[in-house]
Amino acid sequence: MYGASYARALFFIFPRSLYPEKPANFAYQLAALYEPGENTSFGATQLGELYANFGPVSVLLLPFVTVLILGASEKLGKVTEKHGLLSGVLFLLSIWFARSTFEDNFITFLFALLLIWALRLERDLLSWKQPRPISAIASV
Repeated sequence: MYGASYARALFFIFPRSLYPEKPANFAYQLAALYEPGENTSFGATQLGELYANFGPVSVLLLPFVTVLILGASEKLGKVTEKHGLLSGVLFLLSIWFARSTFEDNFITFLFALLLIWALRLERDLLSWKQPRPISAIASV
């Protein structure tokens, strides 16, 4: 597939009516090949997607992906007090990453990040460290 399923994560926002040549996601392509008549396959994993895109070279790419995840974890660990909710979301997605495809995880992360930002869910997340005055709590 030469990375086509990873590139699809860039075009997920465009509907098929505007972009008719938009490639199908990896789970759909897997179902079309191995499970005719089904719309999607629950057998699509990150490792399978990596192998379908890059073949045996994927064995060399796995350590690279691991180093990226460790680097992101270290960087986010330094700002946990400021982005505690984002750390939790990334932790859950890293677990789900083993079971799902890259595109699904990338889109889930973007929407979670958008909701955290738009709804200001991290505001006063650690308010237990600095108790608010009773008058401020009563006015809420």
